[in-house]
Amino acid sequence: MTTAQSDPAAAPATASSAAMYLQIKRFESYYRGYISMLWFFPCPPTASASAAASQLQKGVDRVVAANPVLSGYLHERSDSDQDKVRIEYTATGTVQVDAVDVPYTYAELEQSGFNQNMFPLLFDRVPSSTIEIEGLAAFRVTLFALSDGGAVVCLSFHHTMADGVAVVSLAQSISQACVSDEYTPTAMWHDRNRAYEMLVSAQPQPTEQPAAKDVFSEHMHQICSDATLSGTGLQTTGEMRIYQFAVTSSALQRLRESAMGESSERFSSNDLAMALFWRAWARALESHKATFPYTHAGGPIDVRAMAGVSDYLGNMFLPRPMLALRSQVLGQGLTHTAALIRRSTQSATPADLRRFIDAADRGEPDILATVGITDSPSTSFSNIMRMPTHAVHFGLGRLGSMQLRSFPIPFLVFAVGDGAGGFLANMYLPTSVFASFMANQEFTAYAAQVY
Repeated sequence: MTTAQSDPAAAPATASSAAMYLQIKRFESYYRGYISMLWFFPCPPTASASAAASQLQKGVDRVVAANPVLSGYLHERSDSDQDKVRIEYTATGTVQVDAVDVPYTYAELEQSGFNQNMFPLLFDRVPSSTIEIEGLAAFRVTLFALSDGGAVVCLSFHHTMADGVAVVSLAQSISQACVSDEYTPTAMWHDRNRAYEMLVSAQPQPTEQPAAKDVFSEHMHQICSDATLSGTGLQTTGEMRIYQFAVTSSALQRLRESAMGESSERFSSNDLAMALFWRAWARALESHKATFPYTHAGGPIDVRAMAGVSDYLGNMFLPRPMLALRSQVLGQGLTHTAALIRRSTQSATPADLRRFIDAADRGEPDILATVGITDSPSTSFSNIMRMPTHAVHFGLGRLGSMQLRSFPIPFLVFAVGDGAGGFLANMYLPTSVFASFMANQEFTAYAAQVY
């Protein structure tokens, strides 16, 4: 397969720029490598891989034109010494998309799992550690053409210049630029994403910044701005944002009718929880008219058996594809909910049902649902995906940890907007909340969070 051709119209006016300089400790292996992430690129099975590569190249060209610092190569300077490696970097203005055929199907990749920001089947094809720096491209883009017509995009950014947040932000920007003729650069990529301050100067002025400045919180606040998610009763508590949206008693009544068998469907208690879980996500997005790119892969994940306790339900949203339409993702979620319900083989017990239907029986007035959105750096996409998928820690520590139990709300939405996001249901609640459940108000509190 040939390399995709760059879009001349999107290329910057100049092919190079002033040199930038940085330095790292010679024995600092942490920064001698690429940070990579993958996402499924949306192309119909009938589309050619070359067409997908061409579309991807167009998006890359637009983003690079707006951010020339993304292009170029790293060169070790002759004045490096035994303790420090001095690096010179000059932007070239272009980044070529490499298109590579791989003998895997979409299904095979999914079955292989997803860990360390990528699929194990593609580990060996993604750049990683780099002992030598000389001549390396700062930013690389590869399109893996699958044998069934699908495509996977790999973005790799050398760690001397970027952190994981930068890679996620770039993926988001490129995915938008691939489909928008009016793409304009956003604050998702800016100089503070780089792991080291780089000085544009005629003379080398190396600086040793110990690590990337944390821009995750700022990025999250931009994505989850009041203009984007303008819920009622908005509060900000430390790193936790609280959003509220209305739940009607008629909606609870419809759920009650389904749960009690007055409709044609039967539910297990777990199916009910997962269905409510999905509806919460869809309703929250619709209520707040969210416009930020968000993504979906994998469907709901029930992690309770893995944790050894029945306290948690979780769901992870992964980048597939990052430019998916909101309506498409909502449709996938609701479709999956219906499938879960249809596959139900166990009816809920009366005790299970009671916790879901009490509020509807009492004709409760409209209530407010509360969802927390955290912008904690520990829950960035990069950090979350460095954890084993089978454990599904969600960046919140070991399941059952006191850290998670300390959240005063049953359901937490995290990292929505940094290229991934998810729901975590925390049913191991603080004592005060748990006591209210036991006082025959469990459904009121539960449904207030999830429907």
